[in-house]
Amino acid sequence: MLRVERRQKKPRRPRARLIALIVLLALLAGLVLALTLARREVPAETEETAHEAEPAQVIVSRAPEDVAAVGVTLREGESWVALRDGDELIVQGEDSFPIDRTLVNGILQAVSQVETEHVLAEKAEDWQDRLADFGLDSPRALVEVRYVDGERLTLRVGNRMSDGDRTYYYLSVDGDGRLMTLDVGTEEELNVSRPLLRAVTQPVIHKARLDDITLSTPERTCRWTLEGDITDADAADRWLLTEPLRYPADGEAVANLRTTLANFVLGAWEAEADEASLAQCGFDHPRLTLTAHMAAGSLTSTGADSAITEYPESTFQLVVGGERTELTDYVLWDGQIYVASRFSLSAFLNLDPLNTLSRYPVLTSLSNLRELTVTDNSGAVTYAVTYEQQVNPDNSLVTDEDGRPVLSASVTRGGEPFSWEAFENAYQRMLLVTVSGTLPADWQPETPPHTRMVFRTRTSVEHTVALYAWDAMHDAVEVDGEMVFYLIKDGLRLGL
Repeated sequence: MLRVERRQKKPRRPRARLIALIVLLALLAGLVLALTLARREVPAETEETAHEAEPAQVIVSRAPEDVAAVGVTLREGESWVALRDGDELIVQGEDSFPIDRTLVNGILQAVSQVETEHVLAEKAEDWQDRLADFGLDSPRALVEVRYVDGERLTLRVGNRMSDGDRTYYYLSVDGDGRLMTLDVGTEEELNVSRPLLRAVTQPVIHKARLDDITLSTPERTCRWTLEGDITDADAADRWLLTEPLRYPADGEAVANLRTTLANFVLGAWEAEADEASLAQCGFDHPRLTLTAHMAAGSLTSTGADSAITEYPESTFQLVVGGERTELTDYVLWDGQIYVASRFSLSAFLNLDPLNTLSRYPVLTSLSNLRELTVTDNSGAVTYAVTYEQQVNPDNSLVTDEDGRPVLSASVTRGGEPFSWEAFENAYQRMLLVTVSGTLPADWQPETPPHTRMVFRTRTSVEHTVALYAWDAMHDAVEVDGEMVFYLIKDGLRLGL
């Protein structure tokens, strides 16, 4: 058999490899470009135009005072027309109203100075058979402007597009054959629904004046009440949960609730609170009624022109109706229906009253303590605290760096002098004791308390803490007549 010699392949020269590599890179670049064009809604023939750094081209340049009327029709079908009246724009209709002053200047500027940064196509025949590709067959916003001299302008704002790290909207202008871009800021000034144009007067809620807060849902009512006056030095620690049970509240938790309430902001106006609107927005079955009482009081404004303002007693009430969207709800305030953020309402809708209770059984600070009586198996003993102002040799009062009198503290035990340092250390330890957990709702003690502590304050308030045997390792804690929590056995004792 004859052996057939195979043809030997010639080794590729470096130049050939380089050419092959260049061809491959070109193909990859073409593929990337094709994919980019496919993902974007800009026609291929206008791609280079969109990327060029062009100077902004003026479409309209007028003074804001030249605008006589503005009309906007949104893609969803909603529309509004506003006529110029002095410095205001008045939305027309049965419920005509002035546009919120914070929006007027932006709208007037947007329709008096119109520019484009990119011309995507110069001739109408290059793009008008593809209106749907740009969202211009049904514009996001159809803007019609009439100026005082009778000239008119019609803008059609299409879909959103990206150009590198910049974002624009497709734009066409009636009577102008070009396809252009509109900047995001101008689009946001004009693409506004009618309800958002109305000025919203926000409720005035002062954290410092709040003395009663009630949250009522179809399932339960929770109420927090200040036991004292808003001007009391210890007012922050004098809050009680009074419904569904009466128990001292945690000062920080109630402070957070008051802060959230004071910072509450209404969203857009929705409708007058007539019978039809109330039913349509879910107020025939409200999910929450929030009532907050504010005591009469004076507040000092901050800033260079600080002034003291007197406020009368008042009550704020907010009703939460149905859901408007996944992120917003309908709310009723002062006879009007508004939209509010679900996030801002969640602090009230989802609040568990048990999370606002004080975890510290001892509620009286040492500086406010006048008398403590401890009763246990060994009997009862009373500690009486006395504060005296320190006096200089010249009989003037000793003061600290802030000018406040310096006090000397002393204590007696059963009427006899006792070490202040020992009492202070023992009392401070009790102030740090926290509960360990929550008792079963139906638990009742079978025996009397083995320890009872009665705290009497310098502000004439009395608190009682009683400890009952619960199990081998824990004591049930009763604070002012209510048992909610338990703690480690012997975890709360004066130990003197």
